[in-house]
Parts: sequence; C-alpha cells; structure tokens
Amino acid sequence: MAGCMHKELKSKNLSESKDLCECYIGNLVENYSENQIRNNIDQIKLEDKNLFKDCRPEKDDLVEDLSIDTTKFYQKIGWKTQIDNNTIQEIEAYVSKKSDTLINQFKVYDNGIIDPTKSKFYELKIEGFKDSLIQGEISFFTPQDCTTVKNKREITLTYLQREEDSLIIREIETDTNYIQFPYNDFDNYSFVGVISDFRWIYNNSSDSYTVYENYFAIDSEASTDNAFVELLK
Repeated sequence: MAGCMHKELKSKNLSESKDLCECYIGNLVENYSENQIRNNIDQIKLEDKNLFKDCRPEKDDLVEDLSIDTTKFYQKIGWKTQIDNNTIQEIEAYVSKKSDTLINQFKVYDNGIIDPTKSKFYELKIEGFKDSLIQGEISFFTPQDCTTVKNKREITLTYLQREEDSLIIREIETDTNYIQFPYNDFDNYSFVGVISDFRWIYNNSSDSYTVYENYFAIDSEASTDNAFVELLK
C-alpha cells in the first residue's frame, strides 16, 4: 500500500507531522514505480534507509492551500519536490482520518515542461447550470501512454449520479484517454468518481502480455467521502 501512517513515523522515532509524511511519500514516488510501491511497500520500508532523507518541513512547498471540511473522511493535499536544478515534481494525495496517505496523481516537470514518461494525472471539466444536465469531460495520462508497443486497454469511468430520489452508480467504458459524460448535479456541483485503466502491453520476446493497472480517484472538491479512493491502495 502506498501509504504513510503516523505509527510508521513513531516506529522510526520521528515526529508525527504532515510535512514529514509528505516528504516520505515524495521519496517513495521519486525512487520506485507505482507497481513496486503497490506490491512491495512493506519490503521497501524495511530495507530502504533513505526514505526520510532530507525530509525537513521547511523545505516542503505546498502546491495550494486547500479549504478543509473536517466532516469528510478524506482531504486532498498537494506539494512540490525539487528533484534537481531542472526538475520539479508535483504530487496530489488523499489523507484519511486514519492518517493514511494515498497518492492519486503526480507530474514531473523538466525545465518547466511535463515529462509524460514520468507523470500520471487527470484534468476534470464540468460545465452547465445547477439542477440541469451538465456536460463533463475528463482527460487523463499515464507513463504507459508513451509506449509504441502493441497493447490493448479497458477503461471504465465510474461515478455517482442522482436520479429522482435515488443515488446510483453510472459507468462509461472506453479505450481512449478522453471521456465525455452527462451529469446531473446533486450536491452543489460536487463530482465523485474513479477511473480504472487496465492496459495489456505485448512482450515480443516472450510472446506474452504485461498488465498495468492505473486508478484515478476523481473529485471536484478538496474534502470528500469518495469511497473509490480505497482503490488507490
């Protein structure tokens, strides 16, 4: 699990600060792939003695100051990490009331330009009038989009939708990085959903496929009860 809990900091005799936790997650993302973090997090934490290297709160640079609704289970946070003189990484994560920190998206900038081979992010756009059908658009990107190797994909956008007096789950299936969807606003334009992106990339040498899984929790607000965030673990 790509997470950071206060008990993990305690076990290393470190302070229980949000800044230290963010630095810890930043070092994970900088040095390990998403699949490595998801499948080998316990072993990484045990063996890598440099995860807390240079983790000083005064060096943290938050991307934005987000308003917080403490009644919600998750809060979105964002911060920047200076990798070297020419490279900056921006990270967005969810922090739960249980103090889990789950990475959702990240961007690496080389000389001010996004490096698509090292970035995973989405862009959400919703336009329309309250109490009417709204048009939504989502574009998303992963490092696997840069491959030219033969592959196949299964992508699903899942989101909550109000219909009359019921709250239902809608799904849209596609195989592209751009999704349009109809949306009836039900909570002051708050949008809650998730994108699952499964990609099978063909390995010519072994005549087999490597499967890559990417998930994006989608929220229009900084504070959320989005249950789909659990898929990021």
